[in-house]
Amino acid sequence: MEKCRWEDRFPCGNVEAELRNGVAFCRYMRVIFLGGGIYFFWLVLHEPFWGAKAENMALVIFCLWRIYRQQDIMCVIAAEGLIVRRQFATLREFWEEQVRPEKRFIFLPYEHIFYISPHWREIQMGDPVEGGIVIVPVHLQFLHKADKRRIVERIRSSGENKFKNNI
Repeated sequence: MEKCRWEDRFPCGNVEAELRNGVAFCRYMRVIFLGGGIYFFWLVLHEPFWGAKAENMALVIFCLWRIYRQQDIMCVIAAEGLIVRRQFATLREFWEEQVRPEKRFIFLPYEHIFYISPHWREIQMGDPVEGGIVIVPVHLQFLHKADKRRIVERIRSSGENKFKNNI
């Protein structure tokens, strides 16, 4: 998505940065999917039945699609909050994410974020004193460490002091 589309879709203010997974992780996953694609293509060439060839070819196409999608945006830092990609919970949501990845993004205002889990898979929002807590599962565990620090610094600089340090 382009920066102007982020600002049109969410009440986020000016977009400061779009964050993607770390380069080393993306390369590793591309190698894994390339190996899987080569293996399934080899099965296509040696399979005598058309039905099995079609299944293996679908898996080759899926591997190519995942290679292409490794550099997708995982998080957007904006003036008013974070726009993050939610973790899918069901197989149907996984397939929907493959077709329409922009559908999985949600906006989280800085003033409501009070904790990010140490493994960067959950963001806790709400008011911990009153007990109104929402846990949002997210895809941030493979961001580069500098990007994670940037997110934490941006949340702290938003003016709220209730955010806990977890790095």
